Amino acid sequence: MARILHTIIALAACVALPAAAQTTVAPVPATDQMAVDQSACSSAATQATGYVPGQTPPPPMTNPNAGARVSGAAVGAVTGGAVGVAQNNNHPYAPQGVQDQHRQDQAQAGAVAGTMVGGAKVRQGRRETAKAQQTATTQQQAKATAWENSYGACMTQRGYVAAK
Repeated sequence: MARILHTIIALAACVALPAAAQTTVAPVPATDQMAVDQSACSSAATQATGYVPGQTPPPPMTNPNAGARVSGAAVGAVTGGAVGVAQNNNHPYAPQGVQDQHRQDQAQAGAVAGTMVGGAKVRQGRRETAKAQQTATTQQQAKATAWENSYGACMTQRGYVAAK
């Protein structure tokens, strides 16, 4: 009796195992067909989004006002000197040494003011450059995401399952 019971269990196991092993699997396209599909979907996604995978990000932008402090100081010194000369012309009887000192003082004050204005331009330029760089980076990331979504939709439409 025990022998018959073991035989029945063995037969049941032989019948049950192949049935359990038969799971439905979606057909996997051949590797060559997969490469063709990947290429076609990549091209379609690039055409739809304008993004090319592996494309280098936009180069960092430079500040157009990089030398503004120096140029501001130079312009300020020249302007200050000119103001000093004009003011000295209003006082022609002042001693020459006093006129020269006044002209130098005006040139120095103009240089300081020009440096301050130039510094403000540099800071403003940095802010604008950083904002433009951030915008460019955000747009690049949005294009990359759109490309990935387009590519994934194309591959799914062709019967592939995206791995997560």
